[in-house]
Amino acid sequence: MTGSDAPTALEVREARRGAGAAALIAIVGEGTIAAIDARAIGFGALVAVRLVHVAVAVAALALLLLRPPSIRAAEVSFTLVAIPFQLVLAVSEVSLAQHGDMRDHGSWYKLVMLGIALLAPADPLVPSILAIALGVQKVVLRYVVGVPQVAPGEPWITLIFAAIAVGMLLSRASRREAIARAARVEAHAAALERVTRLLLTVRDRANTPLQTIALGTAIMTRRCASEQRVAAAMDRALRRLRRLSRALQRASQSFERATPL
Repeated sequence: MTGSDAPTALEVREARRGAGAAALIAIVGEGTIAAIDARAIGFGALVAVRLVHVAVAVAALALLLLRPPSIRAAEVSFTLVAIPFQLVLAVSEVSLAQHGDMRDHGSWYKLVMLGIALLAPADPLVPSILAIALGVQKVVLRYVVGVPQVAPGEPWITLIFAAIAVGMLLSRASRREAIARAARVEAHAAALERVTRLLLTVRDRANTPLQTIALGTAIMTRRCASEQRVAAAMDRALRRLRRLSRALQRASQSFERATPL
């Protein structure tokens, strides 16, 4: 979507749907995992971070529902939901490693990246940065913090998955732009068709009065020698009206050629 084009209703609806789905997934998913973690390792920093994320997701969903529908509101809501995943996953890896609970966090990273790639609203820039940041975080936790990795090939597989997620985001943005462009072309064609019909209607309805005026002018010219000046003025007006009628015909033909099939 270019800066000069207003978003279509379809674009706004799709953006709101993606942001709403992301908020609901975060609320249900983080709430469920927080309960599991509380039972496994007790209420600590990890559970607190997850609950804060749930609260942020609820606020983001409220923002989406209460603000007037717009792509901007959807992007803000989605960003509020997505950013805390970075902190949640970092705290989760470190906390669970300290408790000897070696879960496969690589799968969680990939699920979050997949969610970002599939649900992000219109602008792919911020979601792409988030996906790359998640991949880089996985590398930092392994080689800087020293968190052991369970799955073979990690953290590089997660980093590769981040690149795939960015590719998916760019592909979605390109496809979304093509659909919006097609919708705008269709709307433009419909507008041209309406204008063409209006011009044809005006021209057709003007033909009979023009013929009547032409006939009256001819009769006045032959029968009323004393009204030659008036007849000449009427004849000049008639010629102007005929030029206008021809201009309307040319305009309608031009619009018909401009309207795509």
